[in-house]
Amino acid sequence: MKKLKLGVADRINLESLMPATGGRVTMSLVRSMLSSISFTPEEIRDYKLQDLKNGAIKWDIETEKQIEFEFSDEQIEILKQGINAVDEKGSVTLAMLSLIDKIEK
Repeated sequence: MKKLKLGVADRINLESLMPATGGRVTMSLVRSMLSSISFTPEEIRDYKLQDLKNGAIKWDIETEKQIEFEFSDEQIEILKQGINAVDEKGSVTLAMLSLIDKIEK
């Protein structure tokens, strides 16, 4: 098990490291991760999360909190594979770097 402290941007970017398709076991682990990092209605209100027309998400960074999430070794391995995949494609963004560092520590 690994604990990661994640902010809003980390939680948003985490999904981009997960596979869109895979075997049943892998996708069950992905579904579990997505469920655990989903924003609650209270968080949406407190962080003032808003969808923008360009597909981005806006929030109030002053109200943002880092929340600790626990991931299994298997889930971390899925995320590491996702990191390798985006790295090989040259798709790593600056916004992803702090999240990648947290996962790989």
